[in-house]
Amino acid sequence: MQLDCKCEAQKCPDVKCGGILIDPAGNHALMCHPGLPAKKATLLERALERVFRKSGGRSERQPVTAKLLGELVPKEDLAALFPGGQSLEESKKSGELALELVDALLMAPSVTKDSVLDEIHERIPKLDEGQIEYNNTIRFDLCLSAPFPFDSPQQLWIDHGIVHETSESYQESMVQHLESGLAALSGEPFRRMESSKDRRFKSLINIAKHLQKQRLLDFQPSFLFPVVSALGYLNADAQNLTKFMSMVFNRTMDFSRDDGIALGVIKARFKKEVRNALCFGVLRGNALAMGAVGRPFVSRPG
Repeated sequence: MQLDCKCEAQKCPDVKCGGILIDPAGNHALMCHPGLPAKKATLLERALERVFRKSGGRSERQPVTAKLLGELVPKEDLAALFPGGQSLEESKKSGELALELVDALLMAPSVTKDSVLDEIHERIPKLDEGQIEYNNTIRFDLCLSAPFPFDSPQQLWIDHGIVHETSESYQESMVQHLESGLAALSGEPFRRMESSKDRRFKSLINIAKHLQKQRLLDFQPSFLFPVVSALGYLNADAQNLTKFMSMVFNRTMDFSRDDGIALGVIKARFKKEVRNALCFGVLRGNALAMGAVGRPFVSRPG
């Protein structure tokens, strides 16, 4: 169809959408295809995985949450305490109960320990076998492990997010935000995504730090929530992610070369490659969304 401004537009052929106009940024495809956001996230995760392996580190997608806690807490308790989708109050309550459980599990074997554990389990929500087997525990997107130090390697646990400031729900507020002279990174899409990540994982992170202080973990965990916008903006955690990857590259790679390329050039090239991996991961996801507009199915991303 042709708009009053003489621009051409297309209506969504899906009857459920009621003939809504399709935006050129591909945001409408994200609503019409429920699996599309997950596919976009997968493209970004694979890009980060590939570039981190080049640095000499080891990456694991969707790492098991129990590993973060040193396999100390049983998986059925984790599934009951951290199922995801909790409110701020529920998450805080679950975190406090989980800390009590961890302290009880660390007690020396005795009758007192058994009674304390029984009392705590009475307060933990009960799950059926299906929920336990499904393993609905919240988990991070990636675990990036550095090969150093040998006895307690550094591990970066990340859960990334992609925000779409071009979507209808954000357009008006983002335009006002940018017109006021403020940076895009302090806009509503970034604030909402960062706060939701913090609320989801804060209690779990506190337990991991509690175990680390007591030297019960054989690795050194740190946590980041990188957020990338559909237009390529990176929040502070995303920029710190690129620095971590570059740091691992600088400490693990052998720079003795016979091609005459300076050491600084090699480091700068890899840092650029990391940033490109982030941006092109999002770009490929945007292309997938735009290509899926108006189609009944989404093609498998390569």
